[in-house]
Amino acid sequence: MIEGEKVTLRGLQLDDAGTILAHFNDVEVRQYLGHLIPISKDEEQQWIRNTWESRQKGTEHVFGIELNKNQQLIGTCSLFDIHQINRSAELGIAIWNKQYWSKGLGQEALRLLLNYGFYFLNLHSIFLIVNEDNPRAIRAYEKVGFQHSAHHRDALFQNGIYKDTILMDILETEFQQLHPPTLPPLKKGE
Repeated sequence: MIEGEKVTLRGLQLDDAGTILAHFNDVEVRQYLGHLIPISKDEEQQWIRNTWESRQKGTEHVFGIELNKNQQLIGTCSLFDIHQINRSAELGIAIWNKQYWSKGLGQEALRLLLNYGFYFLNLHSIFLIVNEDNPRAIRAYEKVGFQHSAHHRDALFQNGIYKDTILMDILETEFQQLHPPTLPPLKKGE
């Protein structure tokens, strides 16, 4: 577990599938995640199992975002497509419980995940792709240090129209300047 002030990042459990589905199958939430059709509880549980296997292989690290005050699961975040030679990864995050949108919880989860990626996984570069019509997410990414890298025109077909996406990234050195390490240093012999 990676604990912050208001949220904790933790591994997913199979019994989280129901909570995730209750929000994930909401059309408004799904539009920002690139998923067109609803999914079943069995599919969600299989996805959770797959995240465990990917973590063991070192290709993906998926976390649930949990509120510290009541241990309520409100979203998920991940580093995936991890490339060991380039020391790079793609980031994904979703606060799918709309009750907690625009409260700064996503920003805190981002900082915790970036801290994990740069200081624990030894990554050099982390990037993400965001829909241009998601200004709330773009602002959150900018606040933790992501920079606009590229604009991909007509990259996403949704609801009968093409939409642009934005590539954003952050380098290890940029993150270090903004957010010094928060992982406790290892003591000799650990």
